[in-house]
Amino acid sequence: MELVDTTDLKSVDRKVVLVRVRQRAPPNIKISMTHPHRIRKTYGRRKGRPISKYQQGLLHTLLPEVTLDLRPEALQTLFKSQKGRICLEIGFGAGEHLAHVAKSNPGDLFLGGEIFINGVASLLRHMDQQDISNIRIYPDDARELLKALPTGSLDQIYLLYPDPWRKSRHAERRFLQQETLQQFWDLLKPGGKLLLASDDPLMITWMEEQVTNFAKFTIDPDENKELTAPPQQWIQTRYESKAVQEKRTSHYFKLLKKG
Repeated sequence: MELVDTTDLKSVDRKVVLVRVRQRAPPNIKISMTHPHRIRKTYGRRKGRPISKYQQGLLHTLLPEVTLDLRPEALQTLFKSQKGRICLEIGFGAGEHLAHVAKSNPGDLFLGGEIFINGVASLLRHMDQQDISNIRIYPDDARELLKALPTGSLDQIYLLYPDPWRKSRHAERRFLQQETLQQFWDLLKPGGKLLLASDDPLMITWMEEQVTNFAKFTIDPDENKELTAPPQQWIQTRYESKAVQEKRTSHYFKLLKKG
């Protein structure tokens, strides 16, 4: 396994650090840790605060072991070996929610896509400290991950607190679009679940409009229909705890694939 662009993790403020396994990337998917994708941008920074030496070590040792192989034959082998559910979280942030659901459901496989290197390092810490082995990580633009996954392969998708991109001229940068909902619908199995969450009023309205216009999802009958009621197996992350302190109310769209 080859690691690239991990040049001096202590100086990541000057250069974006991107860990990539070249031989695992399918030929039609270009992964660049140093150059922005020349497509609709949906993310901001790739790196924030300095990463601890412990987490730097995990980026070099644990990440290569749990990086999701996007080659079709590799995905087919991985998915066929699973007896439990296969779930995906897009933009898992610090990894608190993903680690929680994976730890609570050891028989299921959880995939996580996150372009923010600090978030990847944080999730690796959770996995290492809690002995979680049923997570696979794609440390780059999640749209490439969506393109690579087989149709009808997922039981659940989570899109939690995506960047609202509040300026109207940046609306196209919001991850949730009609085309994204179509991708979700295609990837989910019949009866598959989709969970959307936000505490930003603009994004909450945007989510409601997008879901209503798409019209291929329905409210999950197994969940509380109240939008402000969190779903089952929910964990309040540090981000959400801060939102509560700042009197921002989270809304949860608990949806089910029709057909």
